[in-house]
Amino acid sequence: MIQRYKGFTSLLISRGGLGRGFTLIELLTVIAIIGIMSSVVLANLNGARQKARDVKRIADVKQLQLALELHFDVNSIFPATLAPLATTFISVIPKDPSTNENYSYTPLPASGPYNDYLLKALLEQSTNQVLLNDANPGDSYYDVKP
Repeated sequence: MIQRYKGFTSLLISRGGLGRGFTLIELLTVIAIIGIMSSVVLANLNGARQKARDVKRIADVKQLQLALELHFDVNSIFPATLAPLATTFISVIPKDPSTNENYSYTPLPASGPYNDYLLKALLEQSTNQVLLNDANPGDSYYDVKP
């Protein structure tokens, strides 16, 4: 119901025919408050999503590390790439959840035979506590070695 008061137009939502209701300003204020609250919630969800992807990266690197150790136990050498691990030591080579690319794997020494390696994953949250105890503390990469 729209009513006019001294040159102003007011939108009234009637309650039981009593003629009382909410003005357009009140409705817009409530909608603005709900919009602000939802943007705060969405901003907090983004941090939770980053943390979840970092947890997945850490789990993937640990899974790859286990597969590399199993390969070393059988072959007495680490593989030149991660491909030989597939199907025998790990069902699927995991990939980064954001970029869908392989994690960084470097067999060492570069000329072979490979008796060492460096496996890395870039974490989104540089404040993650796991970065303090990895192979190369102080950067945003989660690094592991045998």
